[in-house]
Amino acid sequence: MKKLLWGLVIVVSVLFIGNQESFTPFHKAISFIEVEKEEANQDVASFIQTVQEKNGAHLYFDRQNAIYVYLNEAAVEVGVQPVSYTDFSVEEDGDTLNVLYRTEGAALDSDKPVKFQRLYKIQLNKAYENVIGFRNGEEEPFAVVSGN
Repeated sequence: MKKLLWGLVIVVSVLFIGNQESFTPFHKAISFIEVEKEEANQDVASFIQTVQEKNGAHLYFDRQNAIYVYLNEAAVEVGVQPVSYTDFSVEEDGDTLNVLYRTEGAALDSDKPVKFQRLYKIQLNKAYENVIGFRNGEEEPFAVVSGN
């Protein structure tokens, strides 16, 4: 009986070790947080300063372990309704990372808080071949992509 139990433990261990990368409970989930611009490291702050006059979603690769997404609509144009960022999330699809964000028209005279700029740090769990942006469910290319 002991030999059978030990044999079962060895078989399960070999299967677990062999499939560890694809074994979901131990696969580190991708995570993200909103970061204040003032809290960003010097490289990211410099990137933001470079693109702050350009509206759109901007992508910054911070080495191989994180991506920063800077959403900017602060360059308000005369006659164009301002846009506010309302939601942000990320999804994995194999070797593709989907960056999803929502916008809506902003009324400057409303009591509702308006977010013209947002900065998100995505902590990567692996290397991705593609990073694709989606604005309100529609694919939209990143305005500027940079990194170190």
